[in-house]
Amino acid sequence: MDVSSDVDDNDDDDDDVSLSASCRGRGLLVVYQSHWQRRLLARYGSMCLLDATYKTTRYSLPLFFLCVRTNVDYAVAAVFVAQSENSAIISEALELIRSWNSNWHPSWFMVEKKLLLTADRKSYMRN
Repeated sequence: MDVSSDVDDNDDDDDDVSLSASCRGRGLLVVYQSHWQRRLLARYGSMCLLDATYKTTRYSLPLFFLCVRTNVDYAVAAVFVAQSENSAIISEALELIRSWNSNWHPSWFMVEKKLLLTADRKSYMRN
């Protein structure tokens, strides 16, 4: 099951949501980005931070925050929840976020060492 919302660039209330029960056969993936978060990513997306929290809910699902450094502080530019933490799911989530933000090509990406080892950097770094 794959559900995605349609985006109309003229409507400030549009949010992008993707729910994937199959995640290409690898489990649950929920990705969310609001219109405001898209604007943050477009403006400040040259340097990004991918942070994950673990076991903060009773469901023990990893929650990922894609953050950007703004002129004031760091802000969340997209969020995704995955059934497990592996390179395929992380790459799929980042590819989906990139499809919503076609001009996003980060020059710098900060990640935890564990995520760096599992994520496919080619899927989201500038060539």
